[in-house]
Amino acid sequence: MARQWALLNMLPPAPQRITAGELADRLASDYPITKRSVERDLQALSAVFPLECDERERPFGWSWQRDAKAFSLPGMSAIQAVVLLTARGHLRDLLPLHQWRELEPLFQQAERTLAKGLGRSATARWDARVARVDATQPLIPPRIDDQVLLAVHQALYAGQQLQVDYLARGRAQARVHVLHPLGIVLRGPITYLVARIDGKPARSMLALHRIAAAVRLDAEADSGDAAALETALPQVAAGFERHGRIALSLWVDAALGQHLGEAALAVDQVLAPDAATGGFHLHADVEDTSQLRWWLMGLGPAVQVLAPAALADALRLQHLRSALQGLSPDAAAQLVAAACSDGVPG
Repeated sequence: MARQWALLNMLPPAPQRITAGELADRLASDYPITKRSVERDLQALSAVFPLECDERERPFGWSWQRDAKAFSLPGMSAIQAVVLLTARGHLRDLLPLHQWRELEPLFQQAERTLAKGLGRSATARWDARVARVDATQPLIPPRIDDQVLLAVHQALYAGQQLQVDYLARGRAQARVHVLHPLGIVLRGPITYLVARIDGKPARSMLALHRIAAAVRLDAEADSGDAAALETALPQVAAGFERHGRIALSLWVDAALGQHLGEAALAVDQVLAPDAATGGFHLHADVEDTSQLRWWLMGLGPAVQVLAPAALADALRLQHLRSALQGLSPDAAAQLVAAACSDGVPG
């Protein structure tokens, strides 16, 4: 019986799969068993538990059915259930749909745990007491093919190379690449695979939703050490465009100043009231990235860049280009003349 409990805990949820031979190898240290005995156990257990066997290719693979209730021993505690249901609200808009489905059995188990211990209305009361508001415009994550995600995960876990058909932004046709995968990075609604393309020294960032097909190769990947992934994070966080560190000086209005006083832009931030305007002057040492520029552009008249001059000029030009769209030639000329008189380079 103990061996069968261990066997059930080793089975992954569909569409992942594991063969009877692999299960026998994993059980060998505690329960010496043959592949044939594992197959008999699986056949017997499948009559009681929601297991499935993928017979499309040999060796056959076993898994829990996709909609099976979460199986765990021991059961989930009330505190674990509360933590999971709290996390559900934070993860709902961050994860692609296929990844969300993998967590649904755990959320359902959390709901059953609270209902059993506190009554059936406990889950509804908890959901009504925990809310989350996005600080930025929420975006719907793009769909990632289930088989692509599975191949990527398996290649990362096994340390193997990966062949992908990748449709880069702006291209009409996908190109085939052999990758040495390093890790996965989530940036907002987009999931990126950090990998080295075979034959090239530099690392690349490949958006998973642009991978049309992926196949795990029976070849060891050369991805560098685990710390190499950390060096890729600043590039992803910066929006793939970095201009170096700058001494940023801003004027911000009263509302934005109060907000930045509570959630600082940098650890060395200095925020001083501006008595003449009722706003604030802000000074901070930050990285000049595309993400910073998008943030400043989105604040509109609530912020004015005082330094560095190059950043201030670049943002004024961007605002000017946006303002010129849709104007008549005469109106556009008048606006350009006014902007140049205010110090915007031509």
